Amino acid sequence: MIGDVTALALLAPMLLLVGLVDGRTGRIPDALNAGIAGLGLLRLAMGSPETLLAHGLDAAIVGGLLLLLRRLYRVWRGRTGLGLGDVKFLVAATLWTGLEALPLVVLLASLSGLAMVGLQALRGGAIRADRRLRFGPHLALALMAVLLLDRFTG
Repeated sequence: MIGDVTALALLAPMLLLVGLVDGRTGRIPDALNAGIAGLGLLRLAMGSPETLLAHGLDAAIVGGLLLLLRRLYRVWRGRTGLGLGDVKFLVAATLWTGLEALPLVVLLASLSGLAMVGLQALRGGAIRADRRLRFGPHLALALMAVLLLDRFTG
């Protein structure tokens, strides 16, 4: 049986790799997203069938909504605003957090990204509308923060 501490210990290196790889390449590898999702499913399978079903349904809904949002933004702005790897990551993250905590993951990741851009601006870096923010490192950090927060407060 896989416990929460073991699951988090196995998840941490995958999240670190997401941050490093996406930070360098602008892509979250499918293998990492699959590993995060698979470990999340394994963790859920060791618990109640209701939680597995609920989080699985939540992940499917999140995936569908984010793909729709991604498409609508592309039609509206003529460019991609949310990478497919980010969508897959958020689907995998939903298996860990459920729908209830996912907004907190997105909020923390967004604040982290904004803080990074703000710090770059303070150091004299230009802020341009065409600049792409690699969101994976922020998503990975936010997911771990929310899981640790839940572990130590929940």
